[in-house]
Amino acid sequence: ALIEYARNREIPIPVYAEMSSINPVVFLQDTLSKNANSFAVTFAGSITLGMGQFCTNPGLLIAIKSPDLNNFVQLLGEEIKKVVPQKMLHAGIAKSYVGEIEKIQSQDGVEIIGSAETKANENEAQPLLAKVSAKTFMANKTLCEEAFGPYSLVVACEDKAELISVLKSLNGQLTTTIMATDTDIENNFDLIEIQTELAGRIILNAAPTGVEVCASMVHGGPYPSTSDQKFTSVGTSAIMRWVRPVCYQGFNDNMLPDALKKDNPLKIWRIVDNENTKSNG
Repeated sequence: ALIEYARNREIPIPVYAEMSSINPVVFLQDTLSKNANSFAVTFAGSITLGMGQFCTNPGLLIAIKSPDLNNFVQLLGEEIKKVVPQKMLHAGIAKSYVGEIEKIQSQDGVEIIGSAETKANENEAQPLLAKVSAKTFMANKTLCEEAFGPYSLVVACEDKAELISVLKSLNGQLTTTIMATDTDIENNFDLIEIQTELAGRIILNAAPTGVEVCASMVHGGPYPSTSDQKFTSVGTSAIMRWVRPVCYQGFNDNMLPDALKKDNPLKIWRIVDNENTKSNG
């Protein structure tokens, strides 16, 4: 609605909005067999960080069925049970989370793996981990929706082909993660290519929560994760959302702003004759 309103103004203006992201995480076989215990601790912390109120909260955990996946899911469920519910940002967000969780739990084929043993009080969120088959997930759009809070859904796939189908069924995301050993990567380069089409930031072997403010950071992604995938909202290039280019043509040096003068009084990096330089002239 905001995008449409801004577009229909007499002088249209851009809207840079983060709107929805479930930030899928793919766990590959070799790494699950070796790191299930540490992954359970790491992702329980990531799922419930700030009571799940991070835009990069890992809301979808995808893997191929195996005993190692079963072990990881059980361990993660036990970690989720230990988390103490806390208050959410305000009553409206808490109410919305409760409604979303109740809707998810009522869907056919959804198995509850772990819920916080401490009961949530008013305006608090109940951490929750659920599991579903890939077939059920892809057939039910309700399960693809973001539940803003300390919740994540495990999607168990029959094989790699089904895992790829799950990834391709998703909307645009802020982040997508792959947990993998070198051996896993060698056998699954195609999964990385799929993930570059899915999100603005692709992460290897780390939880997606937490965003570093630096020149290389991309905090944005294809619609509907953001309204304009060409821009980041975190990092030095985020300034591009708030400026527009201006060209000075034919001006004498003394007429130009300091940023463009030949002697570079500001000592800034500039492109001169197609070269990036801080030198004069």
